Amino acid sequence: MQKTKEVIFYLDINDKNHVADWLNKLDNKAKARISIRLERLEYGAYGDRKSLAKGLYELRFFFDNGYRVYFAEDNDNIIRLLCAGSKDSQRKDVKLAVSLLKELKSEEENGKA
Repeated sequence: MQKTKEVIFYLDINDKNHVADWLNKLDNKAKARISIRLERLEYGAYGDRKSLAKGLYELRFFFDNGYRVYFAEDNDNIIRLLCAGSKDSQRKDVKLAVSLLKELKSEEENGKA
């Protein structure tokens, strides 16, 4: 199987990597399971995902705390990981993801992304 997508951890305007920071707080078992799923994205194997808004999606994980990873796609070949969290923090995380997506689109319009 050939990689068809590039997965990028999005850095916000303050160079904060929300997904990596979140992953680093998880135990090794959860981190490994989520990392494998993120690697599969490079092959177009999303697994369970849901569209939340125009251009914003969530990967859903059905173990432990019901983890979520929020992402956007560029030109159907680049996946930008925006932020992540659990089912318990979903409302706050979705708001952050929407904000980060707006930021990303603004950067793209200004030629910075």
